[in-house]
Amino acid sequence: RLAWVLESRGKLECILHTFDHLGTTIPLPNLKERMAYLKCLWLVHCFKNLEEAKRVLTQWDSYEKIRDFRLLQIWSEIRADSLSPVQQIMVVNRVIELTDSPVEKLHYLTLKTLLTVLIGETDEAKKLHANALNDLLASVADAAKDGDFWALSVCAAALEMLGTLNGDKI
Repeated sequence: RLAWVLESRGKLECILHTFDHLGTTIPLPNLKERMAYLKCLWLVHCFKNLEEAKRVLTQWDSYEKIRDFRLLQIWSEIRADSLSPVQQIMVVNRVIELTDSPVEKLHYLTLKTLLTVLIGETDEAKKLHANALNDLLASVADAAKDGDFWALSVCAAALEMLGTLNGDKI
């Protein structure tokens, strides 16, 4: 919200400084990681500065040291091109482990399914995706019924993946 207020007042240059300041001065658990996530998000999507976002992420030399699943998500987004499908699966597993959200879990399990197909393990991918749908689709669909557009898009992607895996052109 602070970033949006600063943006609306034409103070874009203050946004990144604010994230740094909050992350270093307020003693809350994982706040530094959350502020790094927000900083990277703004750097990539608003300021179009991927290199600076990569520099911010150098504070975490391994995805395994990241405790905030949102920072891990942006870490994965920024580093995806430099990771093999097997490495991406390891990062996705960490995101799934860290999040409590059924929507996020289904989203990342669908991504893991795709990556599993890419490494040539189609039968394993089918089992993985069937389990994900059995475990999570109902709760994610309920969230979609309540107007959650993200949940709706995750359901659509998961069902599209099911159709792809089964060769269903519809």
